[in-house]
Amino acid sequence: MNMRRRLRGFGILTVLVLVLSIAYSPLTSTLAAESSRFFPETGHTVSGKFLDYWNNNGGLATYGYPITDAQMETDPETGKTFLTQWFERHRLELHPENAGTKYEVLAGLLGKEINRTKLTTEPGFQKATLGKEINRTKLTTEPGFQKATQLYDPAFSKDQQWYFTETGHNLGFGFLKYWQDNGGLERFGYPISEYRRELDPETGKPFMMQWFERARFEYHPENQKPYDILLGLLGKQIKGSNSTKIISLQSNSQFSSPETNLGLPPGVHSMLNIPFETGWSVATQNSDHPNYPTLITVEANITRAQSIFVLLQAGWALKIYEGKKIGSISLNFSSGKNVLVPLVLGMNIRDWSRNNPEAVNTISSPTVREGWRGVDSVGNVGGMDILTIEIPAEYNSATITTIQVLDESFTEAGSINPCIHLLAITAKYLS
Repeated sequence: MNMRRRLRGFGILTVLVLVLSIAYSPLTSTLAAESSRFFPETGHTVSGKFLDYWNNNGGLATYGYPITDAQMETDPETGKTFLTQWFERHRLELHPENAGTKYEVLAGLLGKEINRTKLTTEPGFQKATLGKEINRTKLTTEPGFQKATQLYDPAFSKDQQWYFTETGHNLGFGFLKYWQDNGGLERFGYPISEYRRELDPETGKPFMMQWFERARFEYHPENQKPYDILLGLLGKQIKGSNSTKIISLQSNSQFSSPETNLGLPPGVHSMLNIPFETGWSVATQNSDHPNYPTLITVEANITRAQSIFVLLQAGWALKIYEGKKIGSISLNFSSGKNVLVPLVLGMNIRDWSRNNPEAVNTISSPTVREGWRGVDSVGNVGGMDILTIEIPAEYNSATITTIQVLDESFTEAGSINPCIHLLAITAKYLS
């Protein structure tokens, strides 16, 4: 009898455990799933503190989809390395020095990074006059500015037009309300420009925009509220979408100096909507550095590539060498085959200088476009060019194992000059 009671009690307990397991397993499963979320739209996963921050601070509308997985990257603003993940509209950084505070995850200063040059050169990014609602003289007289249109109620009172002494810019109209209602200073930072009409790099259409340290606000009158103010796709603009792969050259940094970057700070930058990682370039041998290599090999490991974009320039490219083959680029495939692109001075490669009358500073090939123009430390104007290499269809499914730059100046041009500066490489995948 006692045994029966014990068995009956055990049976009831077993059923109760099963019922509780069934009742609570979906909840447990959901909670576990929320610690890591895969986004099939872009093929990337967001986990841990990044996912918590994404969920709690606006999610898809504010940050967009992830376009990379989390990885260690150097912040171009501070030079420090953080665990970083890129999204369509933002970059999130994990700051362990702020552990236990609400600042453990921070959004990157993408607005400042994109507009670093404009902050010191363009009128719309200069400090506005204190107390002025909008600098209307500049909006109607200076290049790149048009008369502003008021975004919402034209009867907004003066106390709804804020001036930030920290950056010297005004914030008002619908942009001020959006800034206040969606995280303000912590999420977007200070305004770093006045509002003005600009072309959206993603669509090519003009919109009223205003830049902030961490974001770009865009007014879209074609959308119903609350979607008439959107955040710019700065993550995609800088990093590119998941259809591209940045191939880092920084492990080869012993070969050259950042001087060839013409004032462009180290980091990931968008040039003609192509993301490149710049820093120390890789140079071949030249008169200043006869010990530099004649062959540069870069590990690639890219499958299903459609195009390879090479950021490059030449040095010591004097006019006496114009029309000469000074090197070549080889895309080497796992099959043992390769695609070879000759580098001919004046056709698809030119000197970095744009104002040296003795150098070859023009190009004729449509496969090359200027990606960056800047000034070095002594005032010389120079540039970086983007060479586009289209992958033949028969190689599209193959893997590019390495990309090599061969300097042939010694045999073709008759000396160790000109040299080749390899600045960055990015691959575009088949869509």
